[in-house]
Amino acid sequence: MKIRCLRGIIALTALLVLAGCVQTKPVPGYARAGDIIVVGLGGVERNSNGAQTLKISDLSITITDSSNAVFDLTAQQVFKSYPDHAAFMNSQAIQTDTLALIPFDGGWFASVPLTTAGLAEPLPLAIGQATITVTSAKLQNTAFVAEGDLSSLPIEILPGQSSLDSDYLRQFISYAPTPNSFLLAPDDPSSFDDIAGAFLTIEYYDDSTFDDGIEPMIVPSSHNPYVQLSYNLIENGNGTGKINVILLNPEGFVSAQAGGKKNASSLNDLNLNLVYFPEGDSGLPAAAKTQFALDTAASYYIDSNGSVIEGLTPVLTHTSDL
Repeated sequence: MKIRCLRGIIALTALLVLAGCVQTKPVPGYARAGDIIVVGLGGVERNSNGAQTLKISDLSITITDSSNAVFDLTAQQVFKSYPDHAAFMNSQAIQTDTLALIPFDGGWFASVPLTTAGLAEPLPLAIGQATITVTSAKLQNTAFVAEGDLSSLPIEILPGQSSLDSDYLRQFISYAPTPNSFLLAPDDPSSFDDIAGAFLTIEYYDDSTFDDGIEPMIVPSSHNPYVQLSYNLIENGNGTGKINVILLNPEGFVSAQAGGKKNASSLNDLNLNLVYFPEGDSGLPAAAKTQFALDTAASYYIDSNGSVIEGLTPVLTHTSDL
């Protein structure tokens, strides 16, 4: 029994470092000036204060070196990462634990070079222990005992300097959310305690703007396995068409405070992303907004009885406006 408990503590500690919460230190935990580190910013749901997206511009990052000199840092990519569905993070043990972790939650991460503005050159960092501080109106710094504190993330600065490794930095690009997307979400779901799904219709007006004819996609904002999502693109034959979307969880979408059935999803799981693949300047936000629109007459949310929920309205918002 003692051995099992010890193993559980070790596994749980490792979990807290890597998933659903603020990392205890960047990866790697030591670096030279000019190196690139990855900072774990916390859980997508647990630490996001309800924010629907997180951008580079939402973050203020500084490093204080061993001589107490303070330098500004700029993230190059911000991306999400989720645990494997077979991971301990998604087990019933987490759902009943008292650590306030959220099952199926991912983590926000930022790639951050230790360089001057514009990646021009390595920062003149003093050797020794340094501290990274991250602030954002969109992040809640929970600072639980077994996780990191965004106001004081330790890192050791080693002797020497590194030239910027662009290949290392480039590897994160495909993991970052595309700016060519819309958020499809309810306007105020917290006012309703019985939401089971949605039927939504999005219209598009010119498929010639789709690069190589690649059709738009509807993808979930989360990785909760109990969320059922399907969509169907219907062409009108004249370059226009519509995308019909069905989103369901028979156990419901509920707030963390309200709780719910064992397999219920969070309210954030109602969020969907419309991702498009533009041709040239058609991907610019102003142009993209003229190409897609929500058919409000054919779009609605339903309760557990299948009835339309009056007063809960879907909204289509371009990522640039979030």
